[in-house]
Amino acid sequence: METVHVALPSDENYIVGLTATAGSMAYHASRDVVLSIHVLDGGIHDDTFDAFAKKIHRLHPHVEFSRIKVDEVLFANFPVWAGNRMTYARLMLSEALPDVKHIIYSDTDYLWLADIAELWAQRQDDVIFASTVDQGGTIEKEQVWAKSKGLELDPNKYFCAGLSFYNLELFRKEHIIEQVADFLKKYPDVLFADQTAMNHLLLGRVRIVDEKWQTLSMCLTPQNVGKPVAIHYAGDIPWTRGKFWTWTLSDASLLWYAMMDEINQVPLGTTLKSKLTLWQRFYKRALANLYKCEFTAKIFNAVLKVTGREAYISLFYQFSPCLHLNLSEAKRRVLCIID
Repeated sequence: METVHVALPSDENYIVGLTATAGSMAYHASRDVVLSIHVLDGGIHDDTFDAFAKKIHRLHPHVEFSRIKVDEVLFANFPVWAGNRMTYARLMLSEALPDVKHIIYSDTDYLWLADIAELWAQRQDDVIFASTVDQGGTIEKEQVWAKSKGLELDPNKYFCAGLSFYNLELFRKEHIIEQVADFLKKYPDVLFADQTAMNHLLLGRVRIVDEKWQTLSMCLTPQNVGKPVAIHYAGDIPWTRGKFWTWTLSDASLLWYAMMDEINQVPLGTTLKSKLTLWQRFYKRALANLYKCEFTAKIFNAVLKVTGREAYISLFYQFSPCLHLNLSEAKRRVLCIID
């Protein structure tokens, strides 16, 4: 039986993201493979990890785990990213797993509604790295930065490292990690940590895979969500919707909540109720629904302009993609791959 190697990062505070990512991945993975999940462990308590692993084992008959302990002190000289240096943990993979030739890395703000074994089948011994093209805003910022440094950048091949398909054998052979460290030392003002470095160091060598393997939640459409897709909730974290009033309870976030109910084996809506109050669920869902209709969106936008909140309009559009889903429909979607 073939083994699919996957790397997922987490610490104790991000265990809910790890659970959703690994759980959805396991649920939709082919049953004729072994899913070997290597957790880049930034400080998960043993009892927390055991509870997590138990949930994932229920979702797939052939799952195995390993824990790679991450000490951020190892990256003390690297630029801070999003308040910490945990993003650099993936740089440990080539040395931490000397017997593994290929591995798929996924951020843990993901929802896998596609069979990861299909992506695994695309690995090539002569390709050092594969990923998907990043979204336009990030690329534009990187182009400006690269120009200021006199560096070359291909906007058509600039990838998002939230999904990274590593050829670890070539990484070891070519000492890529050492090159990344040198790049970060030379350019400590990088915009996107090791992602920036890797895009420059691997320029012209990256294989771009279909966007279905990393579709941003804010870019979902009824068409692509009706097919196998891996959703990346970058900047759109479902389980922190209560943090800001502008974060709506979008159709895309309902998919995540429905999957978590299945993983935790609880009635539909339980996870949602645990994260948001009744009032938050009501008004955040109402905001999302307002932007499903052009007429109601225009009226609400007019109110925002009159009250001096015009700046919020773009955020509401960004966080409210219309997928024509309610929670029950979201459950049917996440529990069945639709071809």
